[in-house]
Amino acid sequence: MGPTEKDVLVDWLNWLAHLPPKFKMVLATVGAVIVVSLLLLFELFRLKLKADGNKRKAVVPNGSNGLTKEWTKGALEKISAHSCPIFDGIERAQNPMPWGSVLDAGTGSHSLEWILSIETNRWVAITGDRKRQTELEREYASKFREQDVLTTGNWRDPEFLKGQRKVFDVVLADYLLGSVDAYAPFFQDRLFDRLHPHVGRRLYITGAEPLPDHTQDPHGKIIVEIHKTRDACILLAGERPYREYPLDWVLRHVKHKFRVTHVSFFETSHTRGFVETQISVAESKLHKIKDQSLRKTMKGHLNELRWRVRKMTWPAEFSHDYVVCLEPVESLEEEAEEPKVPEGYRSEVQEQRQVYPRDEHSSDSETSDEEKKDK
Repeated sequence: MGPTEKDVLVDWLNWLAHLPPKFKMVLATVGAVIVVSLLLLFELFRLKLKADGNKRKAVVPNGSNGLTKEWTKGALEKISAHSCPIFDGIERAQNPMPWGSVLDAGTGSHSLEWILSIETNRWVAITGDRKRQTELEREYASKFREQDVLTTGNWRDPEFLKGQRKVFDVVLADYLLGSVDAYAPFFQDRLFDRLHPHVGRRLYITGAEPLPDHTQDPHGKIIVEIHKTRDACILLAGERPYREYPLDWVLRHVKHKFRVTHVSFFETSHTRGFVETQISVAESKLHKIKDQSLRKTMKGHLNELRWRVRKMTWPAEFSHDYVVCLEPVESLEEEAEEPKVPEGYRSEVQEQRQVYPRDEHSSDSETSDEEKKDK
């Protein structure tokens, strides 16, 4: 009969007991190193999940529908629509009205996933890029109903979306304003007038406050520098970056055609993973820069930015998003009074323009959040 496990253990312990003291010390040291290494690996893994999970925290001031939630945000396209406080806010504003027919005026994976999760009679989703339409169809076509439509178009085209059934109960402009500069430059001031004929009951606008040109906040400084560098790479690649507009700009441009019913804005916390995503966007444009010396310089600067980001502690609160709920106005007599921004709202762009008057700058600075939506 062979030795039992107990016998083997006893023999092994006796062997250890008779080892020379120096050898015992070596074994103890090796064991301690292994344990400490495993603990460090576990802690690094935990920190990586926390940092690269890209948690984006949205905090809404008092009186703004009481929305408070954490949501995961990598590139916004990849998050779950069911965990997004922006869409939670829209659903609260819509309740108890049914959704009916819905027009997603500037679609992407994020908004399309959300529309597929709500109860609609039918929906039409618009993208400005035919290649993007193909990608979305490949990803979501199995969830489409016969009455649902995904198509490519440009709101600058006056003939686009003409015909029967052109009016929708709900129109969603999810970060559409910021993307207009890339697809229909200088059309921003006409966008909401263009959408007005299609709005039956509600128009929901989501957007991001532009980042300031300058800030004293340490995290804000590098976030602003990364966004400027990213946009520079996009321009040098022969493309147009997105350009966001502040909430007060939106409210000024909707007041003649719409009545504002709800306004919410969200304080955003940037994580390291999200900030590094913007560096990756810039890097993806480098191969399109023709000047080899310039391309090499930009690559070096992006590497330096990434190194600086990794030396800092994240997340950091530094920007704001907003949601505006509107109803169409049928005549000038119905026009509502000047819409007011929520209590506590502060436009970073407005503040910067007071410090740096327009007579000292020939044009507004190009600031954008291209990661928000891939239209």
